[in-house]
Amino acid sequence: MDQMGMAIGFSETPGRTRMPAPKFGQHTDEVLASLEHIGNSSREPANSAKESKTPKHPHEGMKVLDLSSFIAAPLGAMILSDLGADVIKVEPLNGEGARPLPFLILGGNRGKRNLALDLKSPAAKGIIDRLLVSCDVVGHNMRDGIAERLGIDYEVARNLRPDVIYVHVTGYGASGPDKLKPGFDPLFQSMSGTTARQGASAERPVFLRTPVCDDTSAMLLAVGVLMALHHRDQTGKGQKIDLSLLKTAALINSGDFMRFRGKKDRPLADNGLHALSAVKRLYKAADSWIFLDCNQRKNGKASENSWVSHGWAMRLLSTRPIRCTRGTKNCAEIWLRSSSAVPLKIGRGYWLPREYHAAE
Repeated sequence: MDQMGMAIGFSETPGRTRMPAPKFGQHTDEVLASLEHIGNSSREPANSAKESKTPKHPHEGMKVLDLSSFIAAPLGAMILSDLGADVIKVEPLNGEGARPLPFLILGGNRGKRNLALDLKSPAAKGIIDRLLVSCDVVGHNMRDGIAERLGIDYEVARNLRPDVIYVHVTGYGASGPDKLKPGFDPLFQSMSGTTARQGASAERPVFLRTPVCDDTSAMLLAVGVLMALHHRDQTGKGQKIDLSLLKTAALINSGDFMRFRGKKDRPLADNGLHALSAVKRLYKAADSWIFLDCNQRKNGKASENSWVSHGWAMRLLSTRPIRCTRGTKNCAEIWLRSSSAVPLKIGRGYWLPREYHAAE
């Protein structure tokens, strides 16, 4: 079987795919055998011998130099700030590319300190070098070759601080024929088939307003930095991390980015883009919408009391349209009880529309 591999590239500690997804219960005996020599008593923490002041935040004292723009890399640096890191964002004198879009600036730069600086100016060289020396992490999303021309590439950063963790986010990857191309989230939504899947067919793709490739890359950036910090704590060595929106787009479609004999396509939504089935769909209510999601299962099979067990021909009956008010819009608060002859009640006294055929 061919399958999507690692989405994060580490220069010193590359990950690996160990094996395909296991069969149900495949390693039960192996795991139980490995636990036989482990007692039930509590275990001392690994660092119990170290006497140190407990930080208020996980990464208190860590410094991050953020040279990035737009969404993926800035949002990843913001996550590190939320974890306690001191993040210094450097922007050109006319502001980064997202400055005309306040929601991106406000949504991806919380908690950072900001420095306006012309990186092309000779006077900026000394400032940047001192920042590179003092920062544990350096991140940017410039196209290949730009950081080299500005004198802020990985080799320069590593010479100034050998244990630096250097993160580079690109559109198409740091190597390959498209490495010099700019790339934004919607391009990779389209290239990965996300827009076609969302629109239920390639003939009418739907653009996701939420930048899933950018947002997921931001989380991968933060996770990658935490992994590299763990490696540095053990070895004293830094490394370079490479991320690309293209690999991230493939990762978020990992349930479809595989090839094997007999593989079926993922299910698509209906023509109205409301549902995958009668029991997993959006319903129009009197004053709003609700999403109904019934996944009750027992022993790996559909429960006898779940909708699935009644078949798809069930007709849902009620006496009045569903009404949504405060306290009933949250899907987590919706409860269901079904029977082929009994109406379905949702929440506190609210009912599904008068009639609905699952085939619709």
